[in-house]
Amino acid sequence: MNDSTSSHNLISALSADVSSSVNEAIHKVRPAMTDMADRVHDRLHDLAQNAKDTALQAERQLEKEALHAKKVTEQAIAHAPFQSVLIAAGTGAAVALAVSWWLQHRHD
Repeated sequence: MNDSTSSHNLISALSADVSSSVNEAIHKVRPAMTDMADRVHDRLHDLAQNAKDTALQAERQLEKEALHAKKVTEQAIAHAPFQSVLIAAGTGAAVALAVSWWLQHRHD
């Protein structure tokens, strides 16, 4: 029984020592982990903000280019209205023909 009690006491002491070492390690590492988590959070926030800024710039650029295309189209129509009507009619006919061809071949 003496050996059993001695073994039990030794295991308890080792367990307490390991537990103490683990708690000490956690205590030492916690500030570094917190700092790392804060840096990751800040970096992700910066990336999200940059993505928003980039998307906003792309939206503004697209709006600017669409406005330019609208003005160019309006000028072309104003300077050559008959030609513009013919181009629109030809484009409409070509699209109708393409859709018709696609629908016919889709069922085959």
